[in-house]
Amino acid sequence: MSGSIDLQSFLYELCCKGGTTLENNPAMMYFNSQLTGKFNPDINGYSLCFMVPPPFLALQNIGKYNKAYIESFRKLTVFSSMDFTVPQRQVQSEKFSARTGGVSYATEIDVSTQGSVSYIDNIDLDIFNFHSLWIDFMHELLLGYIEVPSVYLDAKSDMYGALDYAASMFVIKYSPTMQRILYLGKMTGVYPQTLPNKEIIGQRSSNELSIIPITYVCSWFEETLDKHHPIWIELEEKLTEFFPKF
Repeated sequence: MSGSIDLQSFLYELCCKGGTTLENNPAMMYFNSQLTGKFNPDINGYSLCFMVPPPFLALQNIGKYNKAYIESFRKLTVFSSMDFTVPQRQVQSEKFSARTGGVSYATEIDVSTQGSVSYIDNIDLDIFNFHSLWIDFMHELLLGYIEVPSVYLDAKSDMYGALDYAASMFVIKYSPTMQRILYLGKMTGVYPQTLPNKEIIGQRSSNELSIIPITYVCSWFEETLDKHHPIWIELEEKLTEFFPKF
């Protein structure tokens, strides 16, 4: 018998059966087995965020697209993102009133349009710099300083009407073993809404890591626990493309 099996048996006897003292108390055995086996603690590192940066086709057309920089930032976000607030799905309702009272009924399912991610930035401020360049690109594109790629204007194109500055984000909740995904959320049409320069400047009276909370506008949000869901398949494809060695 292996040591791991012996350990598992010991933990079962100690935690679930209470050293055989709970054998005649099925309710407590069930409670302890659920507590020790099914309810995992939310420890940092079990949730990760993967960003798919915008296509930036306009920058590619004018020769200013830095592929190596984009790839390095994409990997950096996985390491540096530490706290996530995803949009929420909301049920909108109305109330049918009568003399005897009222009955509420659902009218539509809506999704909030904001999410946020807090990053730990490095000494070179790469997270802040990328988002700053991202906003600068949006500014020049909106003012017409950079020409909009024709694929976004061609009604026959698959990219018709898309936004050249919009990214997507996958927020993933892993099991304690980090081998199995339990929850997956995808934010689509993402771009930064605020750039918190105060956190970069910091205070002279303290010495601490730069935590940058960035709020994003989100066009749509989906979440699922079903591994056959389309966004689950899309995530696997992106991970294979971005991190082939993993």
